[in-house]
Amino acid sequence: MDMYDQAKIWEQIGKMNRAQLDQIINAVKTRQKTLAAEMSNTFKVGDKVMFGRSTGPAHFGTVYKINRTKAVVDTGMSGRYTVPFSMMQFAK
Repeated sequence: MDMYDQAKIWEQIGKMNRAQLDQIINAVKTRQKTLAAEMSNTFKVGDKVMFGRSTGPAHFGTVYKINRTKAVVDTGMSGRYTVPFSMMQFAK
């Protein structure tokens, strides 16, 4: 999707009533859940991963447990973190 398409979408959202916005919100939430489920199938226990915010430091660890929408990542000395799949990527 390019910037022109995004601008058209924003324009349409600005014209919607409450019921239409609720339908769009439900569609977005459903898509987010689908993407999270796809990501949960990507990572496996034992995978080396990195995670963190784009504005902060990266953390490295090993996937300890896979939950429905998040993984428990063991970083060693720093402990274990529950990390959303959207914040994880395979370590290089």
